[in-house]
Amino acid sequence: HELMRAILSRPDVRLLLAGQTLSMFGDWAMIIVLAVWMKVLTGSSSAAGLVFFVFAIVSLAAPLGGLVVDRLPKRRLMIATHVALAGVMCLLLFVHGRSDAWLIYVVIALYGLGGDIFAAARSAMLKAMLPDELLGDANSAYQAIREGLRIIAPLAGAGLFSIAGGGAVALVNAGTFLVSAATLVALPFK
Repeated sequence: HELMRAILSRPDVRLLLAGQTLSMFGDWAMIIVLAVWMKVLTGSSSAAGLVFFVFAIVSLAAPLGGLVVDRLPKRRLMIATHVALAGVMCLLLFVHGRSDAWLIYVVIALYGLGGDIFAAARSAMLKAMLPDELLGDANSAYQAIREGLRIIAPLAGAGLFSIAGGGAVALVNAGTFLVSAATLVALPFK
């Protein structure tokens, strides 16, 4: 498709998509691991399901993210959000037993809030970066990558969890946030 080639020929879009692909991989790997980890810690399927509920309920605040995004520089907000989310992931290194399981709920709530703010900023930034005729295809490319990663990343996350534990998955995800932030630093966009 000619428009898709036009999008991918742009170094700024390629850089943004590369960073976002890595970050989305970490996201999809981590979300399933948090529920599995909760089940392992507590033995409760309800406690594990509550991880997904907390993640979903936090999304009700997503419109507030738009208000924040409208008032701040998009790229800097995205960088700050991903650096902060890397730190949030490191909170999981303090989860060692059932009594620490509450930290998983705190992390998933902060994760959801940060993700909503980041998504709103990314959408606004893409709209500012691209002419209208390329925006639809750029969003399509992003969605195609996102949906593809939803298939493989949870398997990779669960595999790493079974081999090395939740802390290892948290560190990998923190690393994906930092790499994404670095790609945003390199992005020639204000």
